[in-house]
Order: sequence, then structure tokens, then C-alpha cells
Amino acid sequence: MDDERAAPESTGADDQLSRSSPIQPPGRQPLGSAKTVIGGSRQADLTIAGAPGVREQHATVLYDPKTRSYTIVGEVTVNNRPVKTRRLEAGDVIDVGGATIVFDDGEV
Repeated sequence: MDDERAAPESTGADDQLSRSSPIQPPGRQPLGSAKTVIGGSRQADLTIAGAPGVREQHATVLYDPKTRSYTIVGEVTVNNRPVKTRRLEAGDVIDVGGATIVFDDGEV
């Protein structure tokens, strides 16, 4: 008898990102705290696996509740420009060690 509950096939790109919080829809991960660490470590809040250019704690996204804004800190590229600190805006394209993330006002 065949089991109809087979695991879904991997899509590849979405498999690289994982989060230590509950599962979200594929491709969108809400930034749920004042500080979100992005890196290759399983202890990172947003883990990027399989990208050799990503350090264990590569960058951090900070939320300021007073200004309701997000700032990324770390050696990343935002919109093809190297930065160490930058306030994020919806639509910003972030390169973290070769992995691409699109910021969408509180979600990546």
C-alpha cells in the first residue's frame, strides 16, 4: 500500500534559509524581535545554510520601535553597494556572503 503522505520535493532556493521560530510561508520570514542575527550558524535567528561565504554571525538587523525602522549592521552589500551599517527600506536587496535576501518592511 502506497503512503500518500510523502515529503514534498525540495525547491532548492527556499531550502537555504531556516529560522528557529515557527514555520512561515516559503520565501518570507518576519523579523520578530529587536535584534535578528543572520548567519551560517544554527544558533542564528535566520540561518543561511550551504553558502560558503556566510560567516556564523554575518550580520544583524536591529529594530528601533521609536522610529519603527530597521538597520542592518555587518559586512554586507545593499543594492549592490558595500555597507557596514544601513537603514533598510522596503525593496532593498541584501547580499549576505553570496546569498540574496530582499527586505520588505519587517520581513526578509
